[in-house]
Amino acid sequence: SVSTTVTAIVGESPTKNTNQTIIKYKESTKDSSEIIEWIQTNKNGINHISANHPSFSETTIGTDSTSEYYYSKPEDKTEISVNVINNTANISATINSKKIESVVPLNNTPFVYPPGFYVSDFVKSDKRKLFIWVINKSEATLSQMIFTKIGKETININGKDVDCIKTEMKPSGIGGMFWKAYY
Repeated sequence: SVSTTVTAIVGESPTKNTNQTIIKYKESTKDSSEIIEWIQTNKNGINHISANHPSFSETTIGTDSTSEYYYSKPEDKTEISVNVINNTANISATINSKKIESVVPLNNTPFVYPPGFYVSDFVKSDKRKLFIWVINKSEATLSQMIFTKIGKETININGKDVDCIKTEMKPSGIGGMFWKAYY
């Protein structure tokens, strides 16, 4: 099976002159590790969170879940747009010059991508499991995932111990046997 671990590295509070927060994520797999910097801006009560990365651009917009999502990776000729209206995700994409259009009924399960920005209420709650939808960027499809609280864990971030709730995310169904991520 393949697994990924996502750790929030730094959250810098907004300054007096800006309403931006900088968040750094460390995404680690068995073979590599990468720090991705995100810039969060609150516009009229709605979060706009954009990746600051040299090879791709990624933006998620929403409050408790993603209402709009945009991804672009010119090197792979990939453009993806997801808009959620009336509990339905409308996907429009181009991958390797192939156009993809689809509509996915969400069935009252939220679309949240990247998940780390939207699951804090779940982590703080008494709930043990949470179902969500995420985007598969290589195919421009949505996949249903299940978050499960694993337990408490202390991690070290920049020399400081931080008490955390460890959660596991994996596809619902048989796919969960082959891939998982930890937050």
